[in-house]
Amino acid sequence: RLKKNRAYIIIGSFALGMVLTPPDVISQILIAIPIWLLFEAGLFFSPFFKVRKKNKTPTSADNEPQSNDWNDEAHNTMMDEIENEMNNKVLDDDKDD
Repeated sequence: RLKKNRAYIIIGSFALGMVLTPPDVISQILIAIPIWLLFEAGLFFSPFFKVRKKNKTPTSADNEPQSNDWNDEAHNTMMDEIENEMNNKVLDDDKDD
């Protein structure tokens, strides 16, 4: 699709060069040509970057029920232990002062 519109891209790059530079033809060309070359490089390298389709077969991890960490008892127990340790350290630091 981009190859079909190549002529419009070339004209557009020169129009962009005309807008971005002062009214000097050399400056306009020096801006337009790199824009055009970047477009051509994109056309050249785009076949190397094809989008890979995802595998449609479900894996065993997809079939397992998802656990909610916030309701998990082991998680809550661990968080309570950490909170108690932190509170004990704060109390110990207050006693030292």
